[in-house]
Amino acid sequence: EGMAADIVIFDPEKVQDLATFEKPHAYSTGFAYVLVNGKVTVDRGRHTGERNGKTLRNGL
Repeated sequence: EGMAADIVIFDPEKVQDLATFEKPHAYSTGFAYVLVNGKVTVDRGRHTGERNGKTLRNGL
């Protein structure tokens, strides 16, 4: 309790990086669900718009 956790549910057979130099922000495929600090960020492979993460600095 009181701790943050991230969870990723994916199919390793389907994970693929789609980013290129021309499209550096293209999303990868194969990730069914991603939860960041308990909020669903990717739901059935689609980004929900949730932005619940934070930048970690100096090893924190």
